[in-house]
Amino acid sequence: MQIGESMLSNKIKSGFFKKMMSLALCLIMTFLLAFSAMAGNATWRRDYRGWWLQYASGGYPYNAWVQVDGAWYCFDGNGYVIQNNWVKSGGSWYYLGASGAMLSSTWVKSGGSWYYLGGSGAMYTSTWVQSGGKYYYMGSDGAMYVNRQTPDGYYVGSDGAWTSGGSSSSVKSVSTSNIHIIRAVELAKDMEVESYKTPVYILGSVMGGASRINEMLWVANSNKDSRLSESGEYFVMNVDNAKEMVRQIFGSVTSQDVSAMDIYGSNMYYNSVAFRGDAGPHRFSNPSSATIEGSEVKIVGNVTDYQYNRIGTYTVTLSKTDGGYFGGYSFYSLSTSYN
Repeated sequence: MQIGESMLSNKIKSGFFKKMMSLALCLIMTFLLAFSAMAGNATWRRDYRGWWLQYASGGYPYNAWVQVDGAWYCFDGNGYVIQNNWVKSGGSWYYLGASGAMLSSTWVKSGGSWYYLGGSGAMYTSTWVQSGGKYYYMGSDGAMYVNRQTPDGYYVGSDGAWTSGGSSSSVKSVSTSNIHIIRAVELAKDMEVESYKTPVYILGSVMGGASRINEMLWVANSNKDSRLSESGEYFVMNVDNAKEMVRQIFGSVTSQDVSAMDIYGSNMYYNSVAFRGDAGPHRFSNPSSATIEGSEVKIVGNVTDYQYNRIGTYTVTLSKTDGGYFGGYSFYSLSTSYN
């Protein structure tokens, strides 16, 4: 875990990061190494340097994340809780508020820009966020776009909100070369495993937990997501990151999803040797059209055989989701029809 790296290269003043660097002592800890402090065996203490936590044994946490009364805190190398500062852990950025508690599901203004923290506390990047009935785009550095065009071709105003130029029911074309559109189609290709010319309808919300975990890992592996690593014959992902990625891809996390995770400690494991990651019996051509229709994106393209003869069409539907993996959208359904 790193604190105070240049998270937003040109967005946050260097002085802010100098302050962060002075506190940057939680360097290698992640949630995997977190401790749980109960009110009965730990007491908050304060001196002229700040707040720290003393265990009944006399010891104290340092270079560590600690959960106290349901809130997460990060302690530096001297054992003091970090406050009003950013922390990088497991590839994601988190913000610790005035009390030192990690913030989640909220906006944070830092260095003149706005950032959004998801339910896990991780800062959203390169995605859309729905808040207060409006849509906002968070850049690759996490900063909210203002008065500019987004990578997927939409314009946001001075308040950062998307300016639709029409009603929510209007249809708006999206570039079929958009990376999020391409990734959604790649996921659909991997899902389509039925027999030759057999129509399919796959609804993401009713897929079994094992299938959703398998597809989540396929997406993470295909797109080289930093949250996924390999150890010997296994893919490894922090459980909280796995849950968040399932939610980003499918719009929710179910008890079946969690049950399908092979969890050991704070990580989930998946045998990479047995990892399917293959495509179905057909070829999905590049999409011929992609449109936003209200809160959904419709992606349509041709299905061909392995000699590239057109034999039908596919339709991928995405649904607007906070932090959705596909540019602020999650997978909703796949359907195919044949000549």
